[in-house]
Amino acid sequence: VGMMALSGFPFLFSGFWSKEAILHTAQHWHGGYGPFILAVLAAMLTAFYMTRQALMVFFGEPRKPGVEHPHESPNRMIIPLFVLAAFAILLSVISTPFWPWFEEWIHGEVAHFHGDAFSHPSALILLGISLAIVFLGVGSAWMIYRNLSNDSTADDPMKSKLGSGLWSFLEKAMCFDALYEKFVIAPLAQLASAFDRMDRKIFVPLMAAGESISKAFGRLTGAADELGPNLIFDEATHGIKYNARAASRAQTGRPQGYLRAIGLGMTVLFILYFSFIA
Repeated sequence: VGMMALSGFPFLFSGFWSKEAILHTAQHWHGGYGPFILAVLAAMLTAFYMTRQALMVFFGEPRKPGVEHPHESPNRMIIPLFVLAAFAILLSVISTPFWPWFEEWIHGEVAHFHGDAFSHPSALILLGISLAIVFLGVGSAWMIYRNLSNDSTADDPMKSKLGSGLWSFLEKAMCFDALYEKFVIAPLAQLASAFDRMDRKIFVPLMAAGESISKAFGRLTGAADELGPNLIFDEATHGIKYNARAASRAQTGRPQGYLRAIGLGMTVLFILYFSFIA
């Protein structure tokens, strides 16, 4: 089911008919048929390599010793696969060109049944192209990989079909990985190394110097604070504390003492008054 769904087999394994939608959009692109041709080739290659994978994994004899009795996957892997398989089949029935409810729901429209979805010649041609892509991809892979060798060290059957030169070119991913490594990864690695050296030799020492200067300035301001405002404030608080303590001792709570102080003050005032006025 997964192989047929990824291959885009129409009617039963198409899911949301995404392959047909892509082909339809690419076919009617005003800029030319370039995207349409690329989409057709990509779909055919997908059908080819998915059939190749299914034949090499699930068919034929084991090609390595010790794998004659493979075990089934646990339920945590099987159940999601069942769900995906069910959606691949059921959604191809529900979301068909006859009733494109999902597409119209995305556009905020009400879904309507289109009984004449395949009555247009362009739709029939597109459906024929889709079927041809699947049959070409699946059929060619079946013809090449239907009789696999039991020897795991044997060459891939495609090698003899393509020739060693082209096979080696494709096996090396058309040199894309090597080019990407040379022109993208290597320059980025050198740039990262340069930034690393700059960070370790320039920015880290500058930050350390800034930290040392900040600490020294903090110690200097702390010493100045201790010898200046803090010392003055401490002396002032000590004086206030001493005077408060003296005033506290003077407050005995005895009326006789308060009367004596009042009488003494009045006597001093009278003496001063009569001395200066008289």
